[in-house]
Amino acid sequence: MSDKKYDDALFKIDPIDPSDWKKKPAVFSKGKLKIGGHPVMEDWEDAYMKELARIASGNSGVVLELGFGLGLSANYIQQQSIDKHIIIEANKDVFVKLEEFAKNAPHKVEPILGLWEEVLPSIPDESVDGILDSRKFSSNT
Repeated sequence: MSDKKYDDALFKIDPIDPSDWKKKPAVFSKGKLKIGGHPVMEDWEDAYMKELARIASGNSGVVLELGFGLGLSANYIQQQSIDKHIIIEANKDVFVKLEEFAKNAPHKVEPILGLWEEVLPSIPDESVDGILDSRKFSSNT
């Protein structure tokens, strides 16, 4: 008899090719976001996102955020004294939520759809004052 408490299948998550990340369905439920079965963000991360937003916005000016997720850190960045908030989001479903967020944000939001690796070269060097990168997914892992 095994003393395993959990089924190994619960911990197996298929890897996602970064190009597939764009089109995988995003599932939002009860303060959680999953894409392709991968946990992306949960509302218990709120305090951590608040602190990351405070640090990234510390110089005011333009803040670049990689990934929107549930919008936790984006909401906190918008509470800071900033001029502009650029958010790069790869997933099409999450991007729809980002566009809704941008319409009502107190500071200018520039939503950009794409993988950060594709988009970053279009952002001029030394044009941002802070960067927030809380992504768990990377094509380099």
